[in-house]
Amino acid sequence: MNRLREGKCNWEFSAAVVILICGLTNMSMAQTDASLKTVKVRNNFVTELLSVENAGLKEAKVFTIENPRKGWLFFRSKAWAGKTGEMTITITPQGASSDEKEEKILTYRAGDKRTAETMRFLPKGAYLLRVKLDGATLEALTVRSIPAIIYDVFPGDPHLARMGRYDWAFLKRIGMLDSCNVICVYDTGHYAKEWAKQGRGVLHNAGVPGLQPPDVPVKDSYKYWIGAAGMNEAGMIGCIADEVFP
Repeated sequence: MNRLREGKCNWEFSAAVVILICGLTNMSMAQTDASLKTVKVRNNFVTELLSVENAGLKEAKVFTIENPRKGWLFFRSKAWAGKTGEMTITITPQGASSDEKEEKILTYRAGDKRTAETMRFLPKGAYLLRVKLDGATLEALTVRSIPAIIYDVFPGDPHLARMGRYDWAFLKRIGMLDSCNVICVYDTGHYAKEWAKQGRGVLHNAGVPGLQPPDVPVKDSYKYWIGAAGMNEAGMIGCIADEVFP
């Protein structure tokens, strides 16, 4: 992912549950697999690249998708692994060298019968989705281009103590983390690393130099941000300059 070097839409609510949806999808796409339905524009933010319903697929199959721009893709599958079966879905760039490792994006193990979802930030281009089945059945598979969906900011608790804590366990329990692909954090500790391992983005809330004292030179502000953890640590995609004002 490219590192982000510019500001943000800064929304503050006392409940600290903020989702920023940024960026429109490029709707100019080529159909790459004649067996697939026509690409569908769902709304200003979402384009459906692949939709397979009632497949009843029991043998391995390869699907081709075209990511219209560098950005986030959403993957959803519905499958049953059976009592002893398993299923994996992997992704690789089309035309990649034979030694390039496939990335597992969805996995079903024995006994699994569920709908699974994940998101990945990928460069523009064509990709191969390989469905590998061993005693399992794939019922449905959907791929969509989506915007960045950001939770801002963790950790962040409400001002009213009776509202409880918005800790990691709470965000997991209410499904907030399942709905986001980027999280903005104050520190780059355990939870940020856990998030990055899932293929999702981590932004660092770096603050703004110059609040005390004012009138910091531009070059000093640049040095401050370029030295932030979000611009340097593995797994981070950049930083957000919080509390921007005239």
